[in-house]
Amino acid sequence: MNKMTSSLLLAFGIIIFLGLSAFFVKVAVGQIGSERALFWAVVAYIVTDIMILAGLYKMGTPLMFESANWLAVASALFGAAGSIGTFYLFSRMKLSIGAPMIALFPALTVVLAFLILKEKIKLVNGVGILLALAAAVLLAL
Repeated sequence: MNKMTSSLLLAFGIIIFLGLSAFFVKVAVGQIGSERALFWAVVAYIVTDIMILAGLYKMGTPLMFESANWLAVASALFGAAGSIGTFYLFSRMKLSIGAPMIALFPALTVVLAFLILKEKIKLVNGVGILLALAAAVLLAL
């Protein structure tokens, strides 16, 4: 299997995991409320984080402090804030509207990569971003 094929399979796997995650958040929030659902999600994150750290330690990954550490920390902080926002959003909005809207975050990532990292955006990708934004507006109506 070549690198592109395996990368596409990984991307589709991530889509499935994130889709299931959003669905389970909505169901949990509906059954036990956003605060309790968030509490149990945090418990699961802690257990997962401990398992990841144990795996890194077992692989002998050096956990050294470097200048780019703040980027990883910022990533985690923004991700956590997004997760908290997701629990609150899904307690207030239908999943069929909220999930597609928050799924627009890759469009922001692409724009930031273009502006800051100077990555190129193909015309077809730019059109895709504009269509995704138009879809968000239509969903919000």
